[in-house]
Amino acid sequence: MMTKLSPFVSLSTGTHSMKYFYTEVSGDINFPEFTVVGLVDEGQFVYFDSNTMKAVPKTEWIRQNVGADYWNTEAQKFIGSHQTFKNNIQVAKDRFNQSNTPGWFSPWAHTNLLISLLL
Repeated sequence: MMTKLSPFVSLSTGTHSMKYFYTEVSGDINFPEFTVVGLVDEGQFVYFDSNTMKAVPKTEWIRQNVGADYWNTEAQKFIGSHQTFKNNIQVAKDRFNQSNTPGWFSPWAHTNLLISLLL
């Protein structure tokens, strides 16, 4: 039996998972300051980083079923999340008197599991 979800995906009935990993780093490194990786059933379906500022579909099924408006909306959400993470890192650095430490990276490189839900 198939279940139609939203306008963009059909999934078999059963348990599925959707997870987003948000990573923010600070310091003078050759790596995007902010990245987002979205997974469905442990397979990547979206990627975003602060260098490109674009939400990029990573699977054929999502490319075929979701239009440009969806990706533009997702990119705007991720840009907002980037600003929030960036502000939170600055607050933490200020509280721990680390604001002027050059190359301050390791303690604040983190990945947060934001969403894990059953579809």
